[in-house]
Order: sequence, then C-alpha cells, then structure tokens
Amino acid sequence: GRRAAWAMLVVFVLFQAVVPSLFYGPRLALFDLYQYTAPRLEHANPVVIVAIDDASLKAIGQWPWPRQINAQLISKILAAKPASLGIDMILPEADRQSPEEWLRYAGDMPPALSDGIRGLPSHDAVFGHAIAAGPVMLGIGGLRVVEAKEDAGQLAPFRLIEPGGASTTPPPTLPRFNAALRSIPMLDNAAAGHGVLSVDPDPDGVFRRVPLISVLSGRLAPSMSLEMLRLTAKASWFDLYVDGGAVDGVGVGPIRIPTQGDGSVWVHFSPHDSRRFVSAADILSGRVDASAFEQKIVLVGVTGLGTTDLRMTPVGYMPGTEITAQLLENVLDGRLAQRPDWTRLAEPALMLIFGTFLIVTLPFVRPRWQAFLGLAPLVLLAALGFGLWQQSLLLVDVATPAIGEAFVFVSLLAGSFAEADSHRRHLRRELEARKIAEAKTE
Repeated sequence: GRRAAWAMLVVFVLFQAVVPSLFYGPRLALFDLYQYTAPRLEHANPVVIVAIDDASLKAIGQWPWPRQINAQLISKILAAKPASLGIDMILPEADRQSPEEWLRYAGDMPPALSDGIRGLPSHDAVFGHAIAAGPVMLGIGGLRVVEAKEDAGQLAPFRLIEPGGASTTPPPTLPRFNAALRSIPMLDNAAAGHGVLSVDPDPDGVFRRVPLISVLSGRLAPSMSLEMLRLTAKASWFDLYVDGGAVDGVGVGPIRIPTQGDGSVWVHFSPHDSRRFVSAADILSGRVDASAFEQKIVLVGVTGLGTTDLRMTPVGYMPGTEITAQLLENVLDGRLAQRPDWTRLAEPALMLIFGTFLIVTLPFVRPRWQAFLGLAPLVLLAALGFGLWQQSLLLVDVATPAIGEAFVFVSLLAGSFAEADSHRRHLRRELEARKIAEAKTE
C-alpha cells in the first residue's frame, strides 16, 4: 500500500509542477467559490455608469441614437465636472441619420430643400466637439485577422522599466492584436484618451481577469480601465515594470498596480449593484443632480435588452461596463485579488507535505480512525485556502492538493487491501495443502 501511495504522490506532484494546465478546471472552480462565498460587499462608489437602458430606449428611441443626442448626453455629464468620462463603445461608421448622410439616400428633392439640409451641422461633428470638451476616453477594439492593416492611431505612451535599465521591447507575455477597430477619425481624434475594450475570457468562458495592457500592431496599448485612471490622474504616460520578460506591474500617476505576468489583474467582484447606474434618459431630461458626477469616474455603456454585452463572472452575469467599474473600484480601494508567483511552488509543496503525512501515519492508525485521518488534510487545506482569501485576497489553489490527497489515500487503502487479500489467499492455500497432507498421512 505504501509503495502504491508513494508512486501516486510522486506522479501527482510532478504533473502539478510541470503540467499545471491539467488542473485548470478545479482551480478556477475553487477561485469562483472564493468569490461566491466571500464577495466584495462593502465598497465606495467612485465610478458611475450612465446606462443606455430600457427606459432610455423607450424614451428616446431604438439604438443607435442620432449622435447629436449622444453629444447632448456627453455635454450634460461634462458640465458636472467629472474626473474622467469613458465611452464604452466603438463608432466605426458615420451617423446615417446625420443630414449629409441622409442626403446621399434621399433621392431627388427641390434645390432649396437640399441646400437647407446641407447647411445643417453634421451629427458627427457635433458629437466630436462634445467629446473634445473634456477628459473623454473612446474605446478601441483589438482584432486578430489574417490580413491586418497596421494601426497608427493615437495611444498614450509607455515607459518600460526593467531592473537592468529601460527597455523598448514589449514583454512576450502580453495579449496581442494585429489590427484595431476604431471610431471614425472625426470622433477618434477628438478624444483625449483611447483604451482597448477587447478582453479574452478564461477557457470556460468566464471573465475573472482583465488585462491592463495589450500589444496593438506592435505598440503597447492601455485597457479602458487603465486609460481612465490616466485621465483621472492627469498623467501623460504609463510606467510598465518588467522583470524577466514578464510584467511585474504598471504605474499611472501616483498609483502602482501589481499585475500577473501577462499584465492582467484578478477582479474582486461584488454582486450586481444598481446603485452604480444612472439612466441616460434621466440625465437628458434633467432629473439627475449634477453632484452625482462631480469628481467621479463616469462610464457610458449600453445595457438595454438585446443590446448589452452581458458577460459571465464568478458572481453571475453583468454588463462589461460594470466589470470595468468594479476593476476601477478595486484599484482605488487598494484591494486587488492576487495570485503571486510563489503559489506555483507552494501548491505542490502542500501536496507533498500532506501526502507524506498520510503515507507515514495512516498504516499505524486503527481502521475505524483512518477515514477521519484522511479527511484531516482536506479540512486543513480548505481552511487555509478560504482563510488566505478572506484575509488577504490571495488566490491559492488548494483544490489540486486536495484531489491529490484523495488519490494518495485511495492508493494507500487499495494497496493495503490488495496486500491483505493476497495474504488471505496465501493462507487459504497453505491450509488446504495441510489438510491434503494430513489426509494422505491418515
């Protein structure tokens, strides 16, 4: 039994250390359980989401709206002096309801009417003027296409900092896009900031992490949340800290954010909270007090039925804009969920320690107590994992060592039972041989 258990322990620890992707499913399920059982319940509200919700669609009309209405919405928000304003959408085509666009498809009409319509201001020009009036960020979509056109649009600069000095090569661990989808130049050039909206989910389709930096056509590009922090801090560039070819953190103004090696951060989620949202219809009708946006980070997103980008998170579905808001809350509260590099060594070590404990002690325990002894490492691992999460927001995978302990326990008992069964069969054969010998002698 011990030989079988030692073999199982060694094989499991090697797989855990060398091929950790084998245990990706149980690990992520455990991290989701951390978030579900101990979510972020209390938080400040430095971020306000202006939602183009069902009530707004009912009051104004179907989406997309004419962009002079978008301009009114942005102007009313900027009049309240927010710290920054982010538009969580991409507008790659001209407004077809704009006068000059309408004339293209209107057909024949009297010259006087045509001249009058042509004299009306362009909706895109009005919207661009509203965007240029304040610290507004416009979204960029990252694309992975076969035939890519290199993106040369505006991006805030990065300064790469390594222990040996400054660097100019983006770390290879960052997510990469070979092309970009931007809003029309009239809007894109008017914005003070540009952030990448594209986020890849985990393999099971759940959004647990958000990249702060990506590589866009060979250039470093900030995410929407990082660009919003830059506009809020009135910073001119980002500091990207690199160590050993992996990202160690990113700095913006007075803030330094620790990241994973791929430049992403784990979001400490709270359940969907309606207090973050203000209806766009209420703003356009003047029913929202200006103090609701003063020195706040404001995000504008579409949440109306059939138009929202609902995404699955560990605490349930929520709009992508709300995920960005939660990440900004994490950063400003200084309470980010983390999975440090040392956990990749600590987790196989936990497996080795508890597995050795079982192999050494279990054979000396009476059978009726063996089940309790086998459960003890599982209880200790669960207490360790949930304790580290609640106290320090550390994501330590105790599910994989627990699975390994179960395999070691089963191997030890199965080997012991097989050995005992072998002894019984051997004794039975000896007994039968003696009986035959005695019968022959008699």
